[in-house]
Amino acid sequence: MRHLAAFGGALLLSGCALPPLTVVDRNASQALARAAWRPGGAAGGGGVELELAQVKARQLQQLTPGDTVRIADTSLDHPLLLNEAQARSAQLVYHHRLFAGRTVEMAWFAGAASGDLRWTSTEQGGGQRQARSHQSWTGPTGGVSGRWNLTPSLFGEARFAGTYIPGEAGLRSQTELALGWQFAPALQLRAGLASSALELTPGGGNTELVLRARGPFVTLVLGH
Repeated sequence: MRHLAAFGGALLLSGCALPPLTVVDRNASQALARAAWRPGGAAGGGGVELELAQVKARQLQQLTPGDTVRIADTSLDHPLLLNEAQARSAQLVYHHRLFAGRTVEMAWFAGAASGDLRWTSTEQGGGQRQARSHQSWTGPTGGVSGRWNLTPSLFGEARFAGTYIPGEAGLRSQTELALGWQFAPALQLRAGLASSALELTPGGGNTELVLRARGPFVTLVLGH
């Protein structure tokens, strides 16, 4: 019976996945830039939008003694790791604005996004072994936004976007709360708080990578 119990315990342990490598940074600055175009320069209706984004974050992560993580086929087993992540993305979407010119405007968008995640984990103490990973991804994206026009040139805006990453079995999301200033017909400045998340599961038995960052951002938007 003891042998059967030990065998069952081993099976249970073998089926338990190790926790992912994570970076949760609540003070990470993010860079965003957007350009939009609508036929005839119309304020509402359909158009095309291009977005570029980048976020950098870092965090110490403590592992349970005896746990081992694997990054790009390199194994680390020190209980304390410094994880550093840089995520970049670009997306091109069809953007449709509703109720243009009214006090409250809304919009939806859908298209494609691509990007990459550069990840470094360094053991803290001992030989300070290091492992690096560079994951590129592409997937469908979409989202919604709402805008409240406070004055002819000042507005508040909330925006959410999500991306499915099929090749890496991953997800990406971006949430923004911003105050904007329309200081030219086709030029606006937005600043506020952004929260981004990226989860990737590399193949080959490598550990899942999870980035969650929140912090201030400033965006320059060209076009309508």
